Amino acid sequence: MKLTYLCVLFLSGIGLGVMGQNKVIRGRIYDSENEPVNWATVSAKDTKLAVVSNIDGLFSISVPSTVKTLIISSVGFLKTAQAIDNTNKL
Repeated sequence: MKLTYLCVLFLSGIGLGVMGQNKVIRGRIYDSENEPVNWATVSAKDTKLAVVSNIDGLFSISVPSTVKTLIISSVGFLKTAQAIDNTNKL
């Protein structure tokens, strides 16, 4: 089975806020051939928060502002850690 790295494109739903508020991370998960990865798990590192991408590879997850890394995993792919910041420009 050929393993492929997951690539993640993040779009941000973050506004200026006060410490301790949640932020919404939206994005698309795709493979090395730019095909969407459906049903991939996206979780916030060191929390129990997780969502699954839809058939188009799109996801949206609300996480505490203290979360700095998302973990993306799917069957047949290598698990990927993706750093996030307050601007979410990756």
